[in-house]
Amino acid sequence: MYTFTCTCRFSNSDVILSEEQANLLLTDLPTSPQKAAPLIEPNPAKVSLDNLVEGKRRAGNMATHGDETAPKKPSTSKGASCVEGEEAPQSSTRGKRRIHPLPQQATSTPTRKEKGRGASRVADPESTPIYPDVAVSPIEPRRSPRKARHGLFGKEKQPFNATPFSGLVFLLTYVEKSKDLKEEEKTILRNPDLTSDDSSVEQADDDEVPFDKQDIITKIQAGGGVVLDKFDEAAIAIAKQCFLISNSYQRTIKYFQCLAAAIPCISHLWIRDSSNEGELLDYKAYKLQAGVSLEKRKKMEWSNRKGDLLGLSVFVSSSHKKFQEEWSFILKLAGCQVLHKLPAVNSDTPVDVIVTDLTCPKTVLHRSRKSGIPLVASEWVMQCLINGRRLNYRGHARYNYDFHS
Repeated sequence: MYTFTCTCRFSNSDVILSEEQANLLLTDLPTSPQKAAPLIEPNPAKVSLDNLVEGKRRAGNMATHGDETAPKKPSTSKGASCVEGEEAPQSSTRGKRRIHPLPQQATSTPTRKEKGRGASRVADPESTPIYPDVAVSPIEPRRSPRKARHGLFGKEKQPFNATPFSGLVFLLTYVEKSKDLKEEEKTILRNPDLTSDDSSVEQADDDEVPFDKQDIITKIQAGGGVVLDKFDEAAIAIAKQCFLISNSYQRTIKYFQCLAAAIPCISHLWIRDSSNEGELLDYKAYKLQAGVSLEKRKKMEWSNRKGDLLGLSVFVSSSHKKFQEEWSFILKLAGCQVLHKLPAVNSDTPVDVIVTDLTCPKTVLHRSRKSGIPLVASEWVMQCLINGRRLNYRGHARYNYDFHS
């Protein structure tokens, strides 16, 4: 039921109604039962086939089944009327969609002039521009997406650098571990007190990339680096940084020299990968372990603590000159005060420990017993460097200078 709040008068030429709007007004007019207002029959030609047939339209449905040679009716667009005199095709109720009444809106009704022209087209409000003189450009997707910020999704690829090792010096050490040494390490690492989370089991070295010393030297020199034959304090001091390169933790003099000097011990794979990538990769991902701890019975990570031997007063004694020189130099790199000779009994110079071997002179043994100075083997120094702290002189049987395996 429609309610009109005001009454206005307009001329017939100013009133444009659709068929549905006209029928609504006619049903509301007060008329007698004898003279009912005639309703305007809807023009079936205005009904699109898209509203009658479900699914896609096919050309075969346009022809009638009774007359194969009958001319096809021209298809009409939504809202368009057929030419006068043509009959609308009869459609079956099967497959017909329910036509919902359109909302009341101002639509144009076909005029007599338009009918004479053939057919009239009702403007589609969605496709017709509001201002006819202005062309409506189609909406296109944005073709210039926002550029990704540098470094947001990972490290940006650096330009290839032919000399990634420029300014660096390197020490190389490699000794193939004997079968007996491997078995000994496996025995030490079989600690029943360790849980599975403390995984210290030796990994097979067979799966590792072989250590090709000459190839590594070639890559370092081609990359601008310098390879030292031995530990050279002067060359290391003027370099940007020094690295020791090996395939695994070792028990060589060079390896313990670098542990004592807090020089990073790095896998040889770092040289290979940096050379292939053309940039100096982060060496921290390639750090080697310090070695196997006898007391903790597991592999220890590399540390820069130098065994916590700083300030220790040490005397190195042996009948082998090479032993004296090598371990005196290692203790010096660790920050120890290395004595060149054993002080007298009544001297004010303190002696904290004596590092020696089986060739220790009798005079040193006598002085050690008389003054109560601990005698230790070089294994104690090695274990301090591996564990990164000063250990007890009697912490393990192998710390005894006269230990026999």
